[in-house]
Amino acid sequence: MKRIILLIGLIGLLLVGCKSSTSGTRISPEVLNQFIEKDNVEIIIQLEIDRATIDEVLSTLPKSEFELKGRINSTNVFFGDITKKGLDILIDNPQVVDINYDAVVPMIDDEYK
Repeated sequence: MKRIILLIGLIGLLLVGCKSSTSGTRISPEVLNQFIEKDNVEIIIQLEIDRATIDEVLSTLPKSEFELKGRINSTNVFFGDITKKGLDILIDNPQVVDINYDAVVPMIDDEYK
């Protein structure tokens, strides 16, 4: 039963990926994979330069669907936690270029090898 639910969820997420290709927004597969196990996913959003402002895009996202963690105004990048519904809103926004998973990458020091 659990496998059937996961399979249905995966199919739904794949449909989101198909939807993204028609809108022009690129979505990291890792974002979709994270939604299989989580209700909220940490993402980084890149907007078109000279076309949109972060505040304009944020105004389209209900606070219940996206929690802003930070922004880099000079590059039109912002990041935070998003729900599946919030992701759908971003995918439909023509000002959004890329949506990537905000993963923590451990640093490896040569001394510890």
